[in-house]
Amino acid sequence: PRTSSVNTNNPRTGIGQVGPLHYVFIVVDGRGAGGSQGLKMPDFAQLFIDRGCSVAYNLDGGGSCTLYWHGDVVSHVNTSGKEREISDCIYFASAYTGE
Repeated sequence: PRTSSVNTNNPRTGIGQVGPLHYVFIVVDGRGAGGSQGLKMPDFAQLFIDRGCSVAYNLDGGGSCTLYWHGDVVSHVNTSGKEREISDCIYFASAYTGE
């Protein structure tokens, strides 16, 4: 912990690895979005441990973080009501064709 923000409830976003090509994304809304209050960093880390992740990385969990699933926004950390324009993303695609 280098700042006090790790010991206060905040929105959090992270990615963890369970095994080769097996990842876990966790998004915790916060700052009142949908009633969520966020998590402290140790509690956030515990979520990854509980899911069997051997390594995890904390990403930006503030208003610039938006999680999409199959084209739908599933996170609500941005309290301004508008998605922010950002230049970075983590994108997973599948070669599965449905056949």
